[in-house]
Amino acid sequence: MPGTRFEIGGLSFEAIKAVHGDGDAVCLRFEAPGVESLGYTSDTEAYIGLGEALEGCRLLVLGTMWPRGNPLKGHLCTDDALQLIKVAKPRCAVTTHFGIKLLNVGPEKEAAWLEKETGIPVISAFDGLTLNLGDKITVKGSRKVDEPRIIDA
Repeated sequence: MPGTRFEIGGLSFEAIKAVHGDGDAVCLRFEAPGVESLGYTSDTEAYIGLGEALEGCRLLVLGTMWPRGNPLKGHLCTDDALQLIKVAKPRCAVTTHFGIKLLNVGPEKEAAWLEKETGIPVISAFDGLTLNLGDKITVKGSRKVDEPRIIDA
């Protein structure tokens, strides 16, 4: 339920309202020692106040289902992700939860556009992606040939 807060082993969680066909859907904000806050949108459409609820997160994971110019009720498109990033001002964002239209356009292309438009590093999720949240955020694929991206966030 939105507004619910709880703590487990030093991690605190806050449920944030989601607007989706599933009434049990929530977005989340996590607080962890040494990591600061992380935000996760889950399945939701953009609404007034969502960006503010996720403001200042070090890492923001956005369930971005559709590409630019393709709004879909109950879900985010890249245009919505742009507005959320601009308001929330995370130090890094990750897009995930891609629908077929976004996959056909290219999630990496949309993430690069978001990064160009906001000046905030944006990563397009992929199978095997790992994010290490230390002093810097290290983004790495699962293959030995995948060069890590180090984000000073």
